[in-house]
Amino acid sequence: MRTSLFSILCIAIRLGAVFLAFGMLVHVVALVLSWYQQVPGERVVSTLAVVIPTLLIAFLLWLYPGVLARAAAARSTEQIFETPLSASHVQWIAFSLLGMYFVMTGLIGLSWYALNHVLMSSFNDAAADEMLRRQMINDLLCWVVQIAAGLSLAMGAKGLVGLLHRLRYGNDEPLP
Repeated sequence: MRTSLFSILCIAIRLGAVFLAFGMLVHVVALVLSWYQQVPGERVVSTLAVVIPTLLIAFLLWLYPGVLARAAAARSTEQIFETPLSASHVQWIAFSLLGMYFVMTGLIGLSWYALNHVLMSSFNDAAADEMLRRQMINDLLCWVVQIAAGLSLAMGAKGLVGLLHRLRYGNDEPLP
């Protein structure tokens, strides 16, 4: 594959857009799963007030990565790089790495959750205990969803690359 710095920056920006959208969706799923706890309405509204603009920004970065790429490397965008990897393979590697990043941060968050649970279980304040229990359930759901989604992204990266190619070009590009 022969590519330019501009193309590599566009791939990196799109990867960042997926990262941004994926991170927001993990929190939305955790919030939806915690609704059985009767989340206050103002929390739902404030969450949506953050999530919707963030998803819009991620969508715009996905559609128009060139604007940011040109600003990042104005004169050096014409530099040529050569690699034996195809663009689909680079995208496959990027999605797999992103999925494993989410798995690892999810595992780190889950271990932090476990440590907090052990430390907070020693307190016996009933009102604080109920509030803490709700927060810890939300955190647990968030980390579990992040780990599951990260594993799905890492294991399904090849299929996702194929799907994106079919959506964009209408034909299949074989990946080994």
